[in-house]
Amino acid sequence: MCNDDSAFTDMNVHRLLRKKGIANPEGEWFRCTVKDIQAALLEIQSGVKNEENRTLYFAMRPEQSEAVDRTIAYFKRFKKENPDSQSPNKEEIIKQECYVFAPD
Repeated sequence: MCNDDSAFTDMNVHRLLRKKGIANPEGEWFRCTVKDIQAALLEIQSGVKNEENRTLYFAMRPEQSEAVDRTIAYFKRFKKENPDSQSPNKEEIIKQECYVFAPD
């Protein structure tokens, strides 16, 4: 099952392995490692391109997730308040309120 609760088949895995350049000279069988398969499964399940061929998924720590959420909110707020402006530059970001995250 994918993270979005949709299902995938072996054909999805085959398509991705071929796209990554892994040989399958006789059609059904591929010349690859277990890690190649694990990386393909992770990419299909997560829906995120796995360029590094990682075989494990690690979720962000709560403080990392909070930092990402605050950053997204900042840029959305900036865009809403400045519709004709481009993304803020470094100096504009520094002027904004900064948050320091410390583990509990």
